[in-house]
Amino acid sequence: MASRQPPPPPQTFWQRVKAFFRTISVEPVMLLDGMAFSNMVVLVETLQMDKVCLIHLNQTREVCDNISEYDDIKKATTTKVSEFAMYNGIILAVIPLFFILFMGAWSDRYGRKVPLCISTTGHVLYALGYLVTSAVDSWPVEYLWFVSLLDSLGGGAVCFLTAANSYMSDVTSEAERTARLGLANSLWFLGGPVGTLMGKYIFDAGGYQVLFGTSLAMSLAALLYIIFYLPESHGVFANVAKLEKKLPPKQSLRLRESVAWVYGIDKGDKKRDVMKTNSVFKKAKHITVSQMVKDFFNPQRFLESLKCTFKKRDGH
Repeated sequence: MASRQPPPPPQTFWQRVKAFFRTISVEPVMLLDGMAFSNMVVLVETLQMDKVCLIHLNQTREVCDNISEYDDIKKATTTKVSEFAMYNGIILAVIPLFFILFMGAWSDRYGRKVPLCISTTGHVLYALGYLVTSAVDSWPVEYLWFVSLLDSLGGGAVCFLTAANSYMSDVTSEAERTARLGLANSLWFLGGPVGTLMGKYIFDAGGYQVLFGTSLAMSLAALLYIIFYLPESHGVFANVAKLEKKLPPKQSLRLRESVAWVYGIDKGDKKRDVMKTNSVFKKAKHITVSQMVKDFFNPQRFLESLKCTFKKRDGH
């Protein structure tokens, strides 16, 4: 009769803490991004109104600071800001919609870090643009359309959340995926009220430059975290050695099979690690930036995204 294996010794408090921090992946990025956006979102419209009042209507600072006392000026300002906001909303919505149609299938081949870096870089440029524009009093409100364009070219919040959730799906097991995705998205939405509350006090204490500078610092911190801490989770550039320290065995196998799918490697061969085949290393070594950019705009990426959307799944 085979003897039973003794149960593993209970973990100490610090072992549990260490294990918890070892499983953290994209959650800090989502919290920082939510806070950075919400920190400045309320005061963005205030800056737009100041620009319209001071430059377009040629009013003094004293009048613009007390605009509620001047009904005609207030009406003209809100009308111009509403017109600006309409076109600004189009810029922020249309380009990310185009971006996301190609990005999903593309990230299945080349990984999640590049979309995360691109979208977060867009957020960095967005905060930087508002910081610079607020510091130059002579720049009209229309300059902010270019700032919004920079954010949109990175895919905006749509690309960021899609890439972040895809990354989380890659690095979690089926048993914990729902809870981890729920936690990560809750942290992003938690950044809303926290960032808004921060923004009020920061603006009262230091004005526009300190406010937008704070958002810029948080977005930069998120970008550096992605670049230097997050290992690639999918595709041929996946950092398997680092990920397998966090992932359970079945999840590690799924990671390898995702690479096999990208390059058409036979998954039926159980005797070899598909991540260590010459074909994977050879193709990864010869992938260039221009090739990745060209492949992003390949119409096939759009068709693959549509097929994935309407794919029949178990239980549906």
